[in-house]
Amino acid sequence: MNLLKKLAVVVAASVGWMGSAQATTYELDTLSPTVQQETAFHAAGSTFADIYNFTVGAQYQTVFASAVGTSAEQTSISNLMLTFYSADGSVIGESSLSNGSMIDLSGAFLSGSYSVGVSGIANGDLGGEYQFSIAAVPEPGEWAMLLAGLAVLGFIAKRKTNGLMAG
Repeated sequence: MNLLKKLAVVVAASVGWMGSAQATTYELDTLSPTVQQETAFHAAGSTFADIYNFTVGAQYQTVFASAVGTSAEQTSISNLMLTFYSADGSVIGESSLSNGSMIDLSGAFLSGSYSVGVSGIANGDLGGEYQFSIAAVPEPGEWAMLLAGLAVLGFIAKRKTNGLMAG
């Protein structure tokens, strides 16, 4: 019986330690305009500091990230913070909200490896959950090329339509 009590104390201490500071690292590869999204849940009363590693390619140098603390009846997050880090670990930019609702952060990046940290406190009765989204934003030259291509396609489609009506 004494062994069982000791085991219970060790398990309780381990759970308490794990709940006090949680961290998960996610590998997102090279960013593109397609939004990459992750959802994370943390236990009640825990603080967390999750890290998302990513690479910025030469063609996309603006990155947009957001985190939304989801609020349900018994889940919530407070002190939500987004922080961009360079490859050497120095802070590039950060933004925070005390109420855990949506937070956005964007920045211009050179090609290379970076990280963004999402941190906060899961203070709902059942814990807290957030959704993290990140995407690269095309450069203005790419938007101009896309619009020019769409204009050419529209011209070709109109020309074919006019040719069908005339014949």
